[in-house]
Amino acid sequence: MPSLVIAPWTILYDNPMNIVLNSWMYIIYLAIACSIVASLLQVIGQRYVAPAIASVIYLLEPFFALLFSISLYGEEIDIVRIVGGIMIVLASYIAMSYAPNAYT
Repeated sequence: MPSLVIAPWTILYDNPMNIVLNSWMYIIYLAIACSIVASLLQVIGQRYVAPAIASVIYLLEPFFALLFSISLYGEEIDIVRIVGGIMIVLASYIAMSYAPNAYT
């Protein structure tokens, strides 16, 4: 979605982007599929779990993004990312172990 918002301002620069129609279709598809549909599915899914569990699942999103970037794109990790991932997983475990079982 941010790419669609920022795209009109590219004409203000000296060298505007020459994007063909096919590329615009990819940008629109990514904005709709990755942003709107993913957010909608997340909101629908949160209706069926407890609020504490939903927040923990949402907390794990950056950790899984890192795992996918490592496995799919070969991104290198350093000690800071490893420690951060461990802290996120531990915080999620602690929060889930003390979460009430009531569904709201």
